[in-house]
Amino acid sequence: DLSSHRHPTTFAVMELRRTEEEVNDISRTYELFRQKNIASEVIKIPAAGANPSSLPPLADLCVLVAKNAGGSDTNAGASTEQGCGYKEETRTIEGETEEIHVALDQLESLHARIDNLEQKAGRFRKRLAERDPITDAPRYGGKTMGRVVAMLEKYDALRVGIGMAFGGNQPGEGHQMDGEVLADVMRKLAKQEKAIKDQEKQEAETGKVDVESRREAEALALKELQKREEADAREAKRREDAELHRLALEAKKEREEREARLAQAARDADRAFVASIKKGADGVREQLAAMRDGTSSDPSGHRKALDSLHMIFNQIAAHPEEMKYRRIRRDHPKFMEDIGRHPGGKELLIAAGFKLETLDGVSCFFSKEPDIENDMDGWSAWFDAIKQTLEIIEEEMMK
Repeated sequence: DLSSHRHPTTFAVMELRRTEEEVNDISRTYELFRQKNIASEVIKIPAAGANPSSLPPLADLCVLVAKNAGGSDTNAGASTEQGCGYKEETRTIEGETEEIHVALDQLESLHARIDNLEQKAGRFRKRLAERDPITDAPRYGGKTMGRVVAMLEKYDALRVGIGMAFGGNQPGEGHQMDGEVLADVMRKLAKQEKAIKDQEKQEAETGKVDVESRREAEALALKELQKREEADAREAKRREDAELHRLALEAKKEREEREARLAQAARDADRAFVASIKKGADGVREQLAAMRDGTSSDPSGHRKALDSLHMIFNQIAAHPEEMKYRRIRRDHPKFMEDIGRHPGGKELLIAAGFKLETLDGVSCFFSKEPDIENDMDGWSAWFDAIKQTLEIIEEEMMK
């Protein structure tokens, strides 16, 4: 079952490819059959993809002429005018030709093949609506989703077209071929084809046939058919693109909202972290004590942490104007290994006046130097705090 896979697997991809190939083959076979029999002015085999609301049932196109008239074919020498303007031949056509049987078998085969795809199409349709329970993203990627949507649209169009060829039945509803709508369609087509051939023969004998005009009319009809089908294809593509665009916008909006929530939660956590730490010399001493207790079983780790802290504050004191010494990436591997992993390591920086900032998209511990020209007192207080922290660290190193 395709719905059991969180992401498309090799099996699912192969299943989609086989289903696409089957739907495309049915579509080609149906279209060839439909075009072969489209010459009739009365009996129209609907195009796959035609809007069902714009195509009346075949009964309204006088397919069931004999049944609607309350009888079958008329006797030889008689004629009857039907409601759609079709004048039936005045003589009875005895039996069905081999061509009719072949056509019936072809449509019956198409009907069975489209029936057999119903469960697969249902699984793909269900899969389109599913979303990942963790990320809430669509199960299919954009490219695969486009393929599935296109395949299902063509499948649905074939269901409608083939169903209408059976007098309105949709595949899967059941039908009887003998004596039912489709047989009447093909019988009527055979009769009309014979009548056309007889008339053409008569006109050719009397010199009234304008072959060139007929060919032009047929070419024009085919051209109009192609235009309609191309317009239908463009509209289907437009709808597909619009749906994919809508889904992409929804996914982007959800992702941005989720990222905004996570960012806000991180900011709230940082504010709480900073607020929980005592600032100034007493705070620095508390964090050094916490580090000493936390590394009691790791003397070398404790010494490395003190050396690293001493280097940081010594560099700031020696070069207060250099930002690179006052900015420490929070997730830097070296910082985490030497200082951040120990109790009191990160907290000591906050106690010494560092802030949590995002600089150039990177989360950092940052000691901001006041503008010495505009705020001499502020700069002096900041620099004194740096030097005091350095002295406290040196005292700790001498213990």
